[in-house]
Amino acid sequence: MRDSLSGHVGQDMLRRILKILVREQLILALSDNAYVVTDSGRKASRSRILAKGRDVSRMFYLVERSKGGGVGL
Repeated sequence: MRDSLSGHVGQDMLRRILKILVREQLILALSDNAYVVTDSGRKASRSRILAKGRDVSRMFYLVERSKGGGVGL
């Protein structure tokens, strides 16, 4: 996950975000440095409140991937 986010989110920011998500019990930290989404995290990620933000992020991602005329997907 860190590699795929490295161009968008710095390591310090990623650590802070993960710490907040663990504290809010939206994800669980496993002993092998992996994370899993909790039931609360799944429900939160499907909420209508977050839907617009996800759609905007998805749009920006697709724009970045398609720069230069190719789709890149």
